[in-house]
Amino acid sequence: MNLRISYKLKNSINILSQGATLIATVTVAFFSNSLTAPGAFAFSFTQLSEKTGFEHESTDLIASILYARPSSTYSHMATSGANRVNQNYANGTTSTWYIEEQRFGANAIISGLIHNDQKAIDAGFQMFDWGFSQQQNDGSFLPTNDPFHSTSMFLGSAAYSLLTLQESPNAELYTDIIQNYVPKLHSAGRWLIRKDIWDLGMSNNSPYTHRNYTVATALGLTGKLTGDQILINYANQSITQGLNKQWSNGVNPEKDGYDSSYQMAGALQAMRWLNHFDEDSLASSVATMINNALIWEESKILLSGEVSTQGNTRTNGTEITRTGQSKSINQREIIYGFSYWSSITGDAYWRKHASDITRYYYSDDLLVMSNLEYLSLLDLEISIETQDVPESSQIAGIILLFLVYLFAFPYSHRSLS
Repeated sequence: MNLRISYKLKNSINILSQGATLIATVTVAFFSNSLTAPGAFAFSFTQLSEKTGFEHESTDLIASILYARPSSTYSHMATSGANRVNQNYANGTTSTWYIEEQRFGANAIISGLIHNDQKAIDAGFQMFDWGFSQQQNDGSFLPTNDPFHSTSMFLGSAAYSLLTLQESPNAELYTDIIQNYVPKLHSAGRWLIRKDIWDLGMSNNSPYTHRNYTVATALGLTGKLTGDQILINYANQSITQGLNKQWSNGVNPEKDGYDSSYQMAGALQAMRWLNHFDEDSLASSVATMINNALIWEESKILLSGEVSTQGNTRTNGTEITRTGQSKSINQREIIYGFSYWSSITGDAYWRKHASDITRYYYSDDLLVMSNLEYLSLLDLEISIETQDVPESSQIAGIILLFLVYLFAFPYSHRSLS
């Protein structure tokens, strides 16, 4: 064999070998559970991102997975704006309704902002408008059922979405709309802290730790929108109560036990508060609480990506939802929480959990799985580019990665029409 050809062949083999080793290393690091858990070292509050809520919502996993279809965020809304079970109340067929059902307007607005879908944004406003049309002069939404908790859920979502609107590139387009909502939110927030309402509501909430952060988000973000420090102070009271409830293993108890779904519900609410109050005196403690809560949450993720309900006090078939179904895992909220915390901390470790859970619960959704595979491809490509290896080996690794993408994944963008 010609020596020049032999050298070139040997060099090519070395390049491919380096590329193959690199892609294998990156693939194992990305898809295995061998990544170093954040719990293995002291959590640092200084690691938190300075991104806005809009920027967190725009991160790839949230935008491409949870908000993959903006139209789905308002698919249960009537033309009146009444959402889900509230449609029956609007139609006069029942006297039972919950203002919290209108909170899903936030999902419609945010997904619309991310994907430039005006119809979704308008649907979100329509949900809010129907909800606020039920508001009484004292700021309440009576006769909504479960008034304190239901109002706090709606208020927190509405306030968060309005702040997200203010952070978006198109904020100026919605200035007047936001200002129209602000006094309505303020009135609802003031009703929540009225002594008789507050004392009874917080007493009823006491067995459910996640509600401390739901209330804190509602009052804190409304306080920020309106400049009402009193609301912010009440929010901090609720946060302090929640922090004092957390167990040493990271559990935020629900009904004297743990629940792998409500654990993330509370943590996610706390993340929304933290994103807007990162300079508050409680911020460091809240960040530590969230990190510890998620470290416990990951212990409930099975190898398949399923989130275990074994031992859950609430989402184990014993409680009923507002729609009359047995409560089960809210996988969307869990994916959301891991993704949001990954964005806040800049730690890709949490992204892997979000991806694993998505693969388990959305395996039959072609669009979601195709988007997830594409994001996985980008993650691996970025990892390759950051390795200290020759460019030729990087190219070889990317080629091999592309071949893996073509033949190893059961779904791909090529199958989409």
